[in-house]
Amino acid sequence: MSAAIDFAVRSSAGGNTMGTVAGDEQANFVQVGAGDSISLNISKESVLGYQRVEGDLVVELADGRTIILLGYYDVPEGVVNHLYLSSDNNITEVLLSESGDGYLVADYGPVSAFDKWSPLDDLRFVEGDPVVASAGATNEPAGMGIFTPALLGMGGGGLGAAAAGGAVLVGGAALGGGGGSAGTTPDGGGTGGGTGGNGGGGGGTTPSVVLPPSVNGAGSTQVLSTTVANPSLQVTGTGNAGDTVTVTVGSSSQTTTITTGGTWSTTFPTNALPPDGNYQVQAAFTGSTSTTLPGAMVVIDMTPPPLVATEGTGSTNDVENLAEYANGVTLKGTGEAGASVSVTIEQKTHTTSVAQDGTWSVTFSQAEVAGGERTVPVSLTSTDIHGNVTRLTDTLVLDTIPHPLAVDQVSGDGFVNRTEQAQAVSIGGSTTAGAVVSVTIPGVVTNAPVVADAQGRWSYSIAGGTLVDGTYNATVTTVDAAGNPSSASRSFIVDTQTSVSFANMAGHAAFGDGIVNLSESRSALTVTGQAEAGSTRVDVAWQGTTYAANVNATTGAWTLTLPAGAAGSVSGMTSMTVTSTDRAGNTASNVLPVRVDLEAGITLQAAPGGADGVVSGAERASGFTLEGTADANARVFVTYMGTERMAVADANGRWTLPMNTIASGEIASGANGGLISLYSIDAANNRSETLTRNFAVDTLVRDFSFANPDLVGAVNDGPLDAQRLNAAERTAGLVINGTVEAGSVVTIQIGQFSATVPAADTASGRWSYTVPAAALPEGVNATATISVRAQDAYGNQTAWEQKTVAIDTVVNNFARSDVAFSVGADGVMNAAEASAGLPVSGKAEAGSTVIVTVDGRSHTVTSDVSGNWSTTFSRNELPSGTRNGVPASIEAIDPNGNRALHNFTFNIDTDAPTAPELVQDSGAGGILSGVFTAYSPDVFSYHEVAASGAAVDVTPAHGAFEIMVPVNQTAVRSELALFSPNLPDGSYLIIRDVDSAGNDASTLYLRTTGETVVDLSRPGLAGFDIAAVDLSSTQGRMNITAAQLQAVTGPDQRLMIHGEGNDRVTMTGATDTQNLHIGSDGQRYAVYTLNGATIFVDEDINRTVI
Repeated sequence: MSAAIDFAVRSSAGGNTMGTVAGDEQANFVQVGAGDSISLNISKESVLGYQRVEGDLVVELADGRTIILLGYYDVPEGVVNHLYLSSDNNITEVLLSESGDGYLVADYGPVSAFDKWSPLDDLRFVEGDPVVASAGATNEPAGMGIFTPALLGMGGGGLGAAAAGGAVLVGGAALGGGGGSAGTTPDGGGTGGGTGGNGGGGGGTTPSVVLPPSVNGAGSTQVLSTTVANPSLQVTGTGNAGDTVTVTVGSSSQTTTITTGGTWSTTFPTNALPPDGNYQVQAAFTGSTSTTLPGAMVVIDMTPPPLVATEGTGSTNDVENLAEYANGVTLKGTGEAGASVSVTIEQKTHTTSVAQDGTWSVTFSQAEVAGGERTVPVSLTSTDIHGNVTRLTDTLVLDTIPHPLAVDQVSGDGFVNRTEQAQAVSIGGSTTAGAVVSVTIPGVVTNAPVVADAQGRWSYSIAGGTLVDGTYNATVTTVDAAGNPSSASRSFIVDTQTSVSFANMAGHAAFGDGIVNLSESRSALTVTGQAEAGSTRVDVAWQGTTYAANVNATTGAWTLTLPAGAAGSVSGMTSMTVTSTDRAGNTASNVLPVRVDLEAGITLQAAPGGADGVVSGAERASGFTLEGTADANARVFVTYMGTERMAVADANGRWTLPMNTIASGEIASGANGGLISLYSIDAANNRSETLTRNFAVDTLVRDFSFANPDLVGAVNDGPLDAQRLNAAERTAGLVINGTVEAGSVVTIQIGQFSATVPAADTASGRWSYTVPAAALPEGVNATATISVRAQDAYGNQTAWEQKTVAIDTVVNNFARSDVAFSVGADGVMNAAEASAGLPVSGKAEAGSTVIVTVDGRSHTVTSDVSGNWSTTFSRNELPSGTRNGVPASIEAIDPNGNRALHNFTFNIDTDAPTAPELVQDSGAGGILSGVFTAYSPDVFSYHEVAASGAAVDVTPAHGAFEIMVPVNQTAVRSELALFSPNLPDGSYLIIRDVDSAGNDASTLYLRTTGETVVDLSRPGLAGFDIAAVDLSSTQGRMNITAAQLQAVTGPDQRLMIHGEGNDRVTMTGATDTQNLHIGSDGQRYAVYTLNGATIFVDEDINRTVI
């Protein structure tokens, strides 16, 4: 077995590839790319020599194998590949030079060292040399030390002689193992002299050697291909001297005789090899023995791989056009599956492998292959897995340049006018001579072909009168022989119509009425109009002179300023003519009649305003008229007190003006007059002289005012009282007042309500009125709009003056349902609830003052911006005992001073029930199976409290049942509660009584077999109000601190301890009151106080205070 040899390849781009080669049933070649570095995991001692075969490098190993580096020398000029040998973490570069005999001379040079990292690290092998390892260690000179003198062929010489010991040789190199050389003295031979080249001693005959028949290389696979010049196959082995060996490989056979040294060898030259295929070597031995033995497997592949270009080359008649070139240049073909294919274009090489379906493809980028119209050579090389090479040459034909194509301006300017449209219209341009151009004009022609002439000019003609007005887009296309398309387009406009006009005369600044008056004739006149957008020229002719107007090329608007005097000096009708030329060369004209009028006149009646010359309020109300004369249809302008009004004269020159259209004026007294002035402007805008007249007018109520109402009233009830009218102020009535012209009547309206202040009450020049409550609305955020108007003695009236009054007569957001009394879900406040205090909360109008009263005690709070308010009555402020109907009230006063009240009652019961009294218990030893308690109408619950953990409810499922229990010979009405399971020794039993109000009174009972210390800090005691501790069934030892007492007792802070003389109670910080309490059973109890709580201790119990 031959160990595979590891190799590593680092590409010129820095990528690394690892693999093995020349192992059993493996190929013996490695494909090398341009600029690669390859490292073999062997030492120089394992290499017999190096040979260049065309573009490949053959490395011949000492164990007979060869490694072929395919394409090692097949690289572009200036590119060098590098070979390294590496083992045991050492790496050596192999420098090769030509020797002239086909073999290469190797020089082993050191590699450069790096401080921390080397680019050769990826090519370095830490493993040992597998060839040396298989041959054994040696101290011989480097390069040949692993071979014995026999293997070195001292009698022959050269690499061929080294394999004379029976190795199979492929192409002249030893590919199998074997024994000594033909000339070697066999092991155990005689001492006589012989004629062998390497045997020692003098004359004599070398005895024959008897060896068993064998074929060297059996079980291995050898490959013969065209990678070696004149390839041949040598088969060797051993056997009995003189026997005949016939070696068969496929259809070829060779016969030889075994030598006296017991070895044999036969060679199949190239012309004796069977056809390509896989063959098993067979050796038939005859003579002293007759047997047939198998040898190595031989793979013969003398056929270069097929290589055909099927797409993208000149041989396939493909031309790379611009569309194909956009994605790079792609060449495709077929070949032998697994073979490599290298394609070189202009010194750029792409390498790929033939796919399993026999196809291959490579793509060159535009950066690698430039476009244009040219043909470049293509080199194609295919190498199969056995190193056979096929080389082809082809061409790449490129045509990535389409025809040039252009479209000329139609009619020279892109416009077809009325004259041009009547004749044939030509569309033309330029391209390559002889190109076929396709012309498309939507609505006119589609894909009309025309051929460019020798100068590359092309033309398409459209019949005269065919085109209608509009915009057209001519698109032309052509395709060259390579399929490269070209396209171009050109838009043109057919315009056979145009127009021009004067602007509406109303839009003319100088003579919008179509008349030039005297003033206008003395100034420059501006005339405007509209031509077709894009028009190039507008001319205006008037009074014998033609003027060029300014034209906006974008919009077609035109403007002409005529010089002063252009109208002439004679009144009469004239004609103004405008002519335009549009962008297409079409012309249009229009005529404007213009009248020249240079005169105007005006007259006015002698006495305006009546016989007395004064216009009173009544006269103004009924109306009066100014009148006079002017030119027919002239406009008359009358100005009084700065206000101008207009009248128009009729066809006879008469004009009238109703004076009630003049804005109201005011004079200090009825004696003074006002000035009226007037003038006329005739139809030609000529202005007459100005006339003036005086007369008096009194049309206003003087000194009228309406003061802001006072909303405070008699008392300021809140921070917003001055801004709103509250309920009390509304009830008292709202006073309003102001000033007015003496003797005037003042009218007041509020909705449907109306009232007046008579003239007699305004003689002082002031007025006042009290608005009744019925006239004012009520509610939250209500308003009242008060309208006041005055009328003087002349009948003149003021406009209505209004004041809006804000009214708020309700405490908003103050609902009884929003009030929360936290007296418990049952509506009765018990002792525990009372001890926590009584929270009261609700809602009211934001900023309100809220007064909360409970049983005569009051708290005052203010609602916040959301209307929320709350307060809490402490335990000391609440009543005690049992009481129904405790009164409570809540009054809210909003910021406007409005008040609202809600009354409530609630019940309180702070009297705790009597603690359950134990009559007798049931059980054995410390085990408690049941208890008898004095009868009570209340229902008790029973709870076991262990040393740790929460209390466990042990109340019998069916409750307790009534029973008569004899106590001291007296039957006592009792209740029996039986526990299942029994309570263990040391358990605390809580008997709890909770009345209907939720007041709690519990008794702690202990039954043990010995002395026990009562632990009041057990977690399970939390949550019970313990009113009594019964130590009568145990020898109890009980210590009480203030904190423990507060934790286990209820709100009344009272604890009664029952027991006997063998019990002991120690109280820390307690005070003996020296009082005795007599229980219901006549038992006497000593009374102690501790931090506000009271302890009643059975007088029989031993008591200690510390």
